[in-house]
Amino acid sequence: MGRPDAYSGGLVDERSKDFGAPGPAPPDSDPPALRVVAPAKINLRLEVLGRRGDGFHELSTTMLALELADELELRAGEPGELTLRVSGPAASADVPTDERNLAWAAARAALDASPWSEVGLHLHLIKRVPSRAGLGGGSSDAAAAAFGAAWMAGLPSARFDDLLEPLGSLSSDAPFFLGARATGHAWCTGRGEQVEELNAPLKPWTVVLLVPDFECPTAEVYGRLRLAPGSPLDRGEPVINLLDRSELEARGLLFNGLEIAALRARPELGRWRALLGQLGMPHFRLSGSGSSLFGLYRDAEEAAADLERARAGAKAAGLGLRASLLTRPSRGVREV
Repeated sequence: MGRPDAYSGGLVDERSKDFGAPGPAPPDSDPPALRVVAPAKINLRLEVLGRRGDGFHELSTTMLALELADELELRAGEPGELTLRVSGPAASADVPTDERNLAWAAARAALDASPWSEVGLHLHLIKRVPSRAGLGGGSSDAAAAAFGAAWMAGLPSARFDDLLEPLGSLSSDAPFFLGARATGHAWCTGRGEQVEELNAPLKPWTVVLLVPDFECPTAEVYGRLRLAPGSPLDRGEPVINLLDRSELEARGLLFNGLEIAALRARPELGRWRALLGQLGMPHFRLSGSGSSLFGLYRDAEEAAADLERARAGAKAAGLGLRASLLTRPSRGVREV
């Protein structure tokens, strides 16, 4: 079992220059029993249809998993034991390692749903996906933990979809990573927890990803939508096959209904939007609630050239980056 595929030459952390490197080896000498890839995602289209009576927002969103990924290692522990350790270039000191962590909570839920819930597990999460960036890192970690724990506890793979509901109670995005594990491409509705897996893209795509040096807390962005409870918006037919179209058509169909709210929450995003316009890259879109911006490219060399222009332009404008990279579509959570 090896590391998840990486797009060579494109994965760069603007601070450490070690963003895509493997995390440190666990202190125990025994190899992990299982490694699970936890991919990042982008929202190709994100429509906010209204605010529900329960306080959540009704969504219609098409999501795509990426090769940029965290990795979860699982080892057997004493019966009933569950521990979590977090490391890696995108880890931060304030990340909890107990039941407050989505990965820990998802593993516990998966064990409780499995035939042998007293199985003990040691989890080591290697973080490479920036947090609070609209890339679904924590949600993907939760899906990976549920997948890995269920596998370790002997839950038949045919029952893995039974985990979608408990995952949805932890995070609206988490069911996508498990429900679309075969293709990494899905149309999600409800709060995002209702997953309809779509075919993998027929055409090759390269994604340029820019992660500014500030975070966009999801709750704060949604709080800026100013939608009253029970105020549904008009909904057209979903656009779910845009990746099978030409580059120009696909870019024209990208949409994020949270971008205005994100700009209200983080006015700094306006400087990025202005810079990308000046550089001839107005097709970039926000992913999720931000702060990440992405562009779709059919030509990998053009993508690499635009990435370098964006880095240089950001430096000249005094705009910081947490990360900037080339990546590609991938599958959902899966064994390495």
